[in-house]
Amino acid sequence: MILKNSILAALVITVLSGMAFAQSKDINNPTPVSSNTFQGKTGPEGGVFYYSQTVPKGALAITLSGQTDYYSVLISVDIQSKSGEKIGNVTVNVDETEKSKSESINIDSQQTVIFAVTLQNDSVIKSQRFKVTLGAGKVTTPVEEKKDGAADLSVKQFNFDVRNNKNLKVEIINNGSAASSGCKLELTIRKINGSAVGRTTTVDIPAINAGETLKITVDASKILPKSVNLKDTTFKIIVDSANALSESNETNNEVWHNLN
Repeated sequence: MILKNSILAALVITVLSGMAFAQSKDINNPTPVSSNTFQGKTGPEGGVFYYSQTVPKGALAITLSGQTDYYSVLISVDIQSKSGEKIGNVTVNVDETEKSKSESINIDSQQTVIFAVTLQNDSVIKSQRFKVTLGAGKVTTPVEEKKDGAADLSVKQFNFDVRNNKNLKVEIINNGSAASSGCKLELTIRKINGSAVGRTTTVDIPAINAGETLKITVDASKILPKSVNLKDTTFKIIVDSANALSESNETNNEVWHNLN
């Protein structure tokens, strides 16, 4: 009876579109699902919710959708085997308008996998919703362009805009021996007034020749309260955040501000 009660305590029941969904926070007792779609919601506390399903061998397409009532946050789903081996991941930056992202992964044999859906802790947000849709997919292997050398992007420096307390001026340098192609810069705010958050915005980085620098401006107004200055938060900057480039040094893409 004690074991049964502990398992039931790990399940949070929510109602979406007139249907009931169990959301387990216990990785040892994930919510079993048999349909190709499962979904859930939570409040500002966020959390990690676990689901399990037996999937066939082959390519599996995974679409993660999400929406909040306020500001943008990251929602992610990690796919792993029952033994804990990571198989794949889908992450999407969501806000008041529903956003979605799809990835295809290869399942090497029919097996039961666990889907761990992570929602951020953010005291400003009142509700966060997610939906995971599974289907047949096509796994493609990107062909890397052969180059004599490789690019190496990093943040040379950043400064706060004296005319706009929500803007950040970032100087990016290519220390590599080849020009970079276009990629993304990601700014993620991790703390506001001492409270943990996970608000993200991205900016396109155009191609940068070897040895050259580029200055771009990041506007964080959509992910900050009006009363908060960007310099008073804790945040990190990542260049080539989607790992679109094959760089000679992959360890120098991230810098932090106010990390205590």
